[in-house]
Amino acid sequence: MREEAASSLHAYLDSLAAHRWDAACSYVSDGVVAELKQFLQRGDQGADTKGCPEILAALNGEARQSTLDDAADADVASLRVQGDRAFVIYRAAKGQAYAMPMAEEDGMWKVAALAATPML
Repeated sequence: MREEAASSLHAYLDSLAAHRWDAACSYVSDGVVAELKQFLQRGDQGADTKGCPEILAALNGEARQSTLDDAADADVASLRVQGDRAFVIYRAAKGQAYAMPMAEEDGMWKVAALAATPML
């Protein structure tokens, strides 16, 4: 289970770093995509936003490449599971610990947030 969640997290972060928005979306939970669509449709900037790839491009397209690359360098330490929800605990490139919420959908672990939460 840990390996599957870690694999999904790595694939998501690697896809973001490579600006492969379609690929990244395949690792995002349906619930997150639905929430983003609702949020963006409320404002002027989201009026033309059609789906997950456009949302990720809008949110990450201007990010510094070094930031995306550092985030993609994730060393997964553990997985904390409760039912179909989990947190992947990992360290990024500069040693900072993070927790990424995950959701199991159709037998696959997907990220349940667009960004991880730093752990103190």
